[in-house]
Amino acid sequence: MVKIWIVKPNIPENWSFDSVEIIAGKRECSDWVKSIKSSTWIKCVEISDSDDGCDFLNQLSIGIQATTESFANTIKVYTHPHYTIECTYRSDLNFQNSKDFNYFGTVINVESINIFGPAVFFKSENKKLGNLELDELLMQLINFYFLKTYKLKNGNFEELSMTNYEPEIGRILNGYKVKKINDWIIFSDDPNSNLANLKNSNNNINEFNNLIWLKLKQHIGDIYQALESMNLENNKDGDMRGLYMDLDIEYIKTTFFNI
Repeated sequence: MVKIWIVKPNIPENWSFDSVEIIAGKRECSDWVKSIKSSTWIKCVEISDSDDGCDFLNQLSIGIQATTESFANTIKVYTHPHYTIECTYRSDLNFQNSKDFNYFGTVINVESINIFGPAVFFKSENKKLGNLELDELLMQLINFYFLKTYKLKNGNFEELSMTNYEPEIGRILNGYKVKKINDWIIFSDDPNSNLANLKNSNNNINEFNNLIWLKLKQHIGDIYQALESMNLENNKDGDMRGLYMDLDIEYIKTTFFNI
């Protein structure tokens, strides 16, 4: 069985992050995830591994409360080299959508779409429906506040978490060497670092040390570049929270190293 999730309308006040914290450089969310499991606005639906797509589409239709006067839209939430987390929601044919705001769906999608009414979240792997665990989905919202990435140190990847707020990240990484490759921003605090030699793929991992990776979210990348071109990257009045994606070791290795 694989899991998909129906998230009913919700507002910012439904979410409290008091139990989320960074401990010894790592993001700790286990207690928070447990507290969310009992929420009335989140429901798990299990689909058989052998489903030919019929049950999935049926549950999708039920989950978004589709009618003959509406259509379904699917947008991306998180894109990984090996899988994608997506969201389907309903739009009415007359574009007069429900006034029931879906805060969770709106914040975590990467296409800057305001979502109203219930939304269904699912994972696709190699064009097949994959299993989406609740903590994996919820981390998309936690990422808006706390970022998870990795530092390459002496051949090993060490988990690193920090507040996902541009001015705070700038303070933490102040003085580091910086290299930008497309939507990636790589930092190093090693004076002997080969950061300048890092390419966008097929690097030898043994040639690099003390590198920290950040990756701008898809739609935020354009915003960031526009701010930078106007020399406003340090503007603290704009919405500079949640700019960067969560990363895992496999994501970094697949993108940058020939291993």
